Amino acid sequence: MGERSEITVPDVISLTQQFVRLETENGHEDRMVKVIEVLLEPFGFQFFTHELSPGRRNFFALWESSSDVDLILFSGHMDTVPGYHINHSDLAELKDNRIFGRGTCDMKGGIAAYIVASLQFLQQNQKNLQEKQKGILLGFTVDEEDGCQGVDHLEESLEILQLFKRVSFCILAEPSMLQLHIGHKGINRYKVTFKGKAAHSSVPEQGINAIYMAADYIHTLRAYFQEIQEISSPIGNPKLSVGTINGGTATNVVPAQCVLTIDRRYVPGENPVEDEMRFKSMAELIDPNVIFESSVVGWPYYLPDGEKNPLVLKLSSLLDNAPVGHLPAYTEADLYFRKYNLPTIILGPGDINQAHKTPEYVSIAQLHLAVTYYTRIIQDFVDK
Repeated sequence: MGERSEITVPDVISLTQQFVRLETENGHEDRMVKVIEVLLEPFGFQFFTHELSPGRRNFFALWESSSDVDLILFSGHMDTVPGYHINHSDLAELKDNRIFGRGTCDMKGGIAAYIVASLQFLQQNQKNLQEKQKGILLGFTVDEEDGCQGVDHLEESLEILQLFKRVSFCILAEPSMLQLHIGHKGINRYKVTFKGKAAHSSVPEQGINAIYMAADYIHTLRAYFQEIQEISSPIGNPKLSVGTINGGTATNVVPAQCVLTIDRRYVPGENPVEDEMRFKSMAELIDPNVIFESSVVGWPYYLPDGEKNPLVLKLSSLLDNAPVGHLPAYTEADLYFRKYNLPTIILGPGDINQAHKTPEYVSIAQLHLAVTYYTRIIQDFVDK
């Protein structure tokens, strides 16, 4: 495969802006896939897709000079949370050395950075890739903001699974301020519906007050929260929060129903499945007819050996002694490691505290540094 220096590589600022101008709120990711296909095809990438649902494709782009070579994977999700218009994302305004708009930080800036780094490397080092028998795999996933179903269902694609068997490690470009994040908490969300019996409030003894049952459950949960605070881990303590409560129809009616929603965050060593069973049993002790639902199950992630992991030690040295930490939010790193056995480092431009906010932004300095860091990582991978 010949050199491709005649093909122009976009700069990371303009590419980030181009991606941000695309409205890819969860369910509309394919708008971005089409742009990426056009960008990567001239460089000789092969494309592999997995359709989660009609019009929603996980998309992987592979560059290799021959089959069965070792691969490095860079990955990011294309979907964003709602807020495109209130963030004026169609402008992707460049102001005060920042790009503004939904997805700038989470995580189209990171995606643009690893595309630019990969293409620049290919232009300058294709022969080296060929000689060292190494390849680059770029991943673009769907549905991360609504349960990570995209990565979760990649097992349905035998072609992509075969590619994963050749991946040495994965760089997940979630915003980490370009620190090496090697873990995150797991997550589950519960919806608990207590069933009472309506009655007139003048004779409450003839009814069963569902709000009282919910209150008893909340009291139990507060005791449970104190119990799990005794659990320590490299990424902190477990978390539990009652997020919403909704019950009753009128002040003079004993409420026949009350609904709670609960957010639970796990640390390494906890088992989300066992925890869910305990939450359910605690509710059933209060109301045998309770309706208990679980909407998201994500396990905690922590790279084996933590800061002493050889990959972490090497990357920290390679990236100007970049600090090692963990991300407060759940990511696809859990699934890449737990389901596909891919050691994953979370390393991306931007501050996670800017994600999902209005205005959302990423700094130009972080984007340029991300390209530099990703390029170093590719070069080290090829040279080893």
